[in-house]
Amino acid sequence: MALLALADMPPSTEAADAIRVAFATTVPGDRWLNDAAIAAAARHDIHFLKSVVKNSGGKLASPGAEALAIVAEHYARGLPAETAPALVASLGNAAPQIAEPLLAGMSRAGPGTSRWN
Repeated sequence: MALLALADMPPSTEAADAIRVAFATTVPGDRWLNDAAIAAAARHDIHFLKSVVKNSGGKLASPGAEALAIVAEHYARGLPAETAPALVASLGNAAPQIAEPLLAGMSRAGPGTSRWN
């Protein structure tokens, strides 16, 4: 319920950090918690993705590649022209298990999707 409540909140860095921690501590192996965490992360997309990239070398496990790709695709479908360049540039310091699914998800939302036409 807490993750779904976060999905209803306005986007914020604080909520995104809490969602990142939830992925590492409560979500692994639970389909329903994973889905709720993805919904919450998608609501806080840019803040969540920045948090994951920033903390990719930390002690907490990162969200799985599939979850990262889903959130990144959702983010990219919002046509984030103002924030995307800085996010992509920050991937130079990210671990490959973070950078690769993030870029893959963003690329799925490229030309040919309904938001880009």
